[in-house]
Amino acid sequence: MEIFHITWVTHNSRVSERMAKYWTKKKTPISLALEEREEICRYLNEKIQEKAYNIVALNVLSNHVHLILASKREEQSDIIRQLKGYSSYKFRQAHMGLKPHVSEEKKAASRSIKPHVSGKRKSSKLWASKYGCTTIETTDHLYAAIEYVEKNHLHHHLPALDRKIQFAALTKLEDIEELELY
Repeated sequence: MEIFHITWVTHNSRVSERMAKYWTKKKTPISLALEEREEICRYLNEKIQEKAYNIVALNVLSNHVHLILASKREEQSDIIRQLKGYSSYKFRQAHMGLKPHVSEEKKAASRSIKPHVSGKRKSSKLWASKYGCTTIETTDHLYAAIEYVEKNHLHHHLPALDRKIQFAALTKLEDIEELELY
């Protein structure tokens, strides 16, 4: 089992030079308010608990998420896909007009969800498709990464999440078996 520092961003919040060159108009980035950050944290916690993922630190910011994940390398991308997919689905269901339990026929007929314009959210996507990953190889690096993730809101001048929400589903380091650090 290895430990990874994972980061992903909200839709349109980070634009590469290539993306800027080919876009015809600038799209509005998604920025989350404190209540929305806490809501997404609850959705992430639901999936973490359901699947018993080993997440040792988590912080949802206005335009990105940081987490520390302990898993086998080959399981990492599926875990991130599950976390991003579930939190996006639940959030879009609550804020963007996505109806629960859409039939397979309707899914096949319309692969992209049309934006729901009556609310404040106009994009049908919550997360950008990619994510960043750094392998944590030493105990010192691990403790520094945990502190970085837990206090990242300070770096961005954001209010802290409710600690009961932020730490609800986290795994204690001593409870992770087969962890190999140097």
